[in-house]
Amino acid sequence: MFSKGSNVFKTLSILNKKVRFKDTLSDEAPSLKRAIHFLIIKQGSSLGIPEFIKNSPDFYQLTCLEVSGVAMTLNQVEILGLALQNMTRLLSLSLTNTGLFDIGAKKIMDVLSTSLVSLELSSNHIENGICFSGHQKIWQYLRNFNLSGNKINPLGLTDFLDMLSHQKTIPLMCLSLKGNQMNDHGVTRLSQHFKALTALFSLDLSDNQITDDGGITLFATLSTLQSLKKLRLKQNKINIGEMLLEKTVHEMPYLQLSIGRKRKPIKSV
Repeated sequence: MFSKGSNVFKTLSILNKKVRFKDTLSDEAPSLKRAIHFLIIKQGSSLGIPEFIKNSPDFYQLTCLEVSGVAMTLNQVEILGLALQNMTRLLSLSLTNTGLFDIGAKKIMDVLSTSLVSLELSSNHIENGICFSGHQKIWQYLRNFNLSGNKINPLGLTDFLDMLSHQKTIPLMCLSLKGNQMNDHGVTRLSQHFKALTALFSLDLSDNQITDDGGITLFATLSTLQSLKKLRLKQNKINIGEMLLEKTVHEMPYLQLSIGRKRKPIKSV
């Protein structure tokens, strides 16, 4: 396809339909760039964010974009947002450990295509949680949302919970808030809006400073999530009673619960 001396790609490997670039993109191969559907940009890659942004019109057929371990300036985030607006076929976007703060996350959320099915913004510096400003159409199709490893506090859920209070239902299936700072107040607020999460299959609240107070409220409202099959609560300080656990098992027999505690025998009264 290309001569040995071509400076388009020295190495182009395709594994499981995942395309990884190991050399610098060239304007000599626009047709090849247009054929790419899955792109990974990580620390040390020859293809960086500036190069991707410059060539973004040729990547309009992307269905999956992963950026990992690459710090982005706010200006780059804004320009990336403009590029994402034209990627109407994008189904999955992952911006992991890219240094995103609240304002950057909000700029990304506001421009995403309504076709998006999976969004990961883990290991960043987001405090205000699920940031968006009125672009609620994204919730019509989003199935997987990963915000683990940020700094989301109870107030950081305000926008998301406000959206849930105005929606009868959203199709979100997997929500990960692992490794944040929600604590009991945040979990209590979230549990009050479970009725809109009618399709939720997996919920990860591990490592969120949750104690018995938040745990009791959570378990008391879990039956609202009839579709829930996986609940992770490890690395919290929850030691709820055996009777409440048994009540949950009775109401939700197919629930896989990871709580990270030794079960104590029921004490006789």
